[in-house]
Amino acid sequence: MNARFAAVIGLGVGKTGHRACALDPDGNRLFDKPLPQDEAQLRDLFTHLQEHGDVLMVADQPNTIEALPIAVPRDVGCAVAYLPGLAMRKAADLYPDRSRTDARDAFIIANSARTMPHTLRTIDRDSDVLSALKVLAGFDEDLAHETTRALNRIRSLLTQIHPADPEVLVDRLFTALSEQTVVVPATAAVELVIPRVAGQVKELKEQRATVAREVEAMLEDFSLAGVLMSMPGIGIKTAQILLAFGDGSAFETAGHLAAYAGVAPVTRRSGTSIRSEFPA
Repeated sequence: MNARFAAVIGLGVGKTGHRACALDPDGNRLFDKPLPQDEAQLRDLFTHLQEHGDVLMVADQPNTIEALPIAVPRDVGCAVAYLPGLAMRKAADLYPDRSRTDARDAFIIANSARTMPHTLRTIDRDSDVLSALKVLAGFDEDLAHETTRALNRIRSLLTQIHPADPEVLVDRLFTALSEQTVVVPATAAVELVIPRVAGQVKELKEQRATVAREVEAMLEDFSLAGVLMSMPGIGIKTAQILLAFGDGSAFETAGHLAAYAGVAPVTRRSGTSIRSEFPA
């Protein structure tokens, strides 16, 4: 992947600043300094390195706080990719230094991209729809976790004042309450808390329903959504996740996708072990 690039930049990300390390094809350092989270200085760096030829910028996190360092090189015509966390950790083990610094991380990213380009993953040039779906998918996942936590809280409170309640809420709630003659301490406080938590659950479910409607409206105008929705077993939620994953252009064949997903057969032939194939 890197044979045509005159410079490979590894970027160690930070919340307020970054560390960049640029290497030429022979491993010589063209740049190795901290960078602020500033578009002008990022643009100056990439433009300056383009004087040597084509430039590849490699990040270790393609989302969230690295959105700007990915958008800027694309805007000036640089190629972008990212090094998955597992690949970076394995690459870091190849170096004797065990310290953890931004400078070391940036160098490892750049050198791994230069010497082991097969470890890199492309970053889709997302349309506005895909970018919005990624945000909504993440928000919906957060809402789902919050809903589960609130429901568990209600279940815990009910169990605290009457252990049988969670099992008979639908059919025998009032009968179960009448059978219990002992008043558990803090029952009055629990009676105050449960309606509030129930209100939170209702609000969270309404927010998830709103997100679902927004996602459905977006998918109506997206060409790939129709293809996905036509497959048995795939609904709005699954289509949303698949589209947020990307357009699949990084995988040349179905075999590449299967290997990435960990379902492709892997040959194991070592010593006297039985020669056979297993899933990845």
